[in-house]
Amino acid sequence: MSLPQPAAERLLSLDAFRGAVVLFMIWVNYIAEMPGIPHLLAPTEN
Repeated sequence: MSLPQPAAERLLSLDAFRGAVVLFMIWVNYIAEMPGIPHLLAPTEN
């Protein structure tokens, strides 16, 4: 009986980048509903 192969080593920097992207997307969705946000951060009207 052979042992399972160890998983490939994960890149910590890539995991950190993915986490930062998720936090940024949550922040953008949060500020979209805030009153009085700066014009550059406000969602555009179609």
